[in-house]
Amino acid sequence: GIELELSSAEGIGPDDVADRMPRSAGQVYVVDNYHEGREVYLGGWKIVPDSSILCNRSMPTCNKFELVSGIMRGGRGLSEVASVVRALDMINPKLKVNKSMGFHVHID
Repeated sequence: GIELELSSAEGIGPDDVADRMPRSAGQVYVVDNYHEGREVYLGGWKIVPDSSILCNRSMPTCNKFELVSGIMRGGRGLSEVASVVRALDMINPKLKVNKSMGFHVHID
């Protein structure tokens, strides 16, 4: 699976991001804390807070979160990632990334 660390403007919260995800991503769950997300994870994608992220100077009160996929396999998984990234790109105001954020791939 993958993890995308992102930030959004104060008026665009994790629930708004979840609502804009494509149907191909399945259900997108917004979880209040990362550890709770591990315990109640139901498949699909989840959005969890990420305190390691720093807001940009231009957006000091941003929302900081991580978008985490479920288990992915092959071309179907890559297509799902592409669909999610396209959906993220269409959110306005734009989601932001900076040096404090990353993209993680977990391989088992």
